[in-house]
Amino acid sequence: MMSLAEVDLFLAEVAAKNLGNTGKSAADHLKDAITHSTDFWYMVNGKTPTSAGSPGSFAILKPAKPASAIVDAFANSVVAKFNAQSTLDNKMEIIMQQKYVHFNLMYPYELWAELRRTRHPKLEPLTFAGKVMKPLPERLRYPVSERNNNPDNYELNKAKDNFTTPIFWVPQTLRTVSPYKDNYIYD
Repeated sequence: MMSLAEVDLFLAEVAAKNLGNTGKSAADHLKDAITHSTDFWYMVNGKTPTSAGSPGSFAILKPAKPASAIVDAFANSVVAKFNAQSTLDNKMEIIMQQKYVHFNLMYPYELWAELRRTRHPKLEPLTFAGKVMKPLPERLRYPVSERNNNPDNYELNKAKDNFTTPIFWVPQTLRTVSPYKDNYIYD
């Protein structure tokens, strides 16, 4: 399944990279994505079951869905930041930030794939048990059964059986690019 916001974000990337004619600018697709993402998440929120079995009374998104003028004003502010960017890399950062927000809860594997494919959005360093975890885990290790059931092909790919070798579909130009910010964001 794909949401309309996800399609909008793919089209924004296509338009930004001039990969094809989508009929709209990348900024227009980005604005549509924000509107459709808001609609999607409040629709999902309205379907949250309650102990009484009726949707919505224990909805997790609070407050209620903002008025369309508020969503439109927010979308316009993101589009203004997008249009102010002079490089494709900076434009991709904004598109992928919106994809990250939209996918956040429901699509963790897609987020991981998109992060590896584009190296956006730039994330704060991951800290686990007090240790900064760099670099990004690029892949999972092959299962032990692969060595036993497919030894010839495993031998050919044994050097890639680690967490840090990029998957074959990660663009060559991005394989050494870190998706992490240099430091944490403090307000």
